[in-house]
Amino acid sequence: MFGHIYYFFGLILFLLNLGHLMKFSKIQKTKSWIDSFFKVTQRKPNKDEIRKYDYQQLNSFQQIFAINFLWIFFGLITKSWKFFLLLLLINFILNYLVQWTKDYKKINFGIEFIKFFITTFSVGFIVINHFHLHIDVFQYFLGK
Repeated sequence: MFGHIYYFFGLILFLLNLGHLMKFSKIQKTKSWIDSFFKVTQRKPNKDEIRKYDYQQLNSFQQIFAINFLWIFFGLITKSWKFFLLLLLINFILNYLVQWTKDYKKINFGIEFIKFFITTFSVGFIVINHFHLHIDVFQYFLGK
């Protein structure tokens, strides 16, 4: 019962991620503008200095990213904990690469997109696997 509730929440999260994936380029442009603003003024822009729609999208994106992390983190106590652990490790490695390539905007954009794409479709696959496929992914990749 709790598993179904947990994975139903994951389904909602997957749908929200898809929506943000469609707006990913716009959100990254807003983040880039904020970084440029900080470099010039040495302060972060306040809420009034950013267009309301852009601010709402960026704020929503950051909240969804935090909820993704929490959902994946709590997935470590499920039956598919190995897949969740792999997903966490991939996210940590890609976060490190994002920090390392911060000065290279196109590479950074690509890594951010790959990270969000992997997270989005992994959440989708995990939910579909729980409700329909019932595949032991770890055993499948080991060839057993």
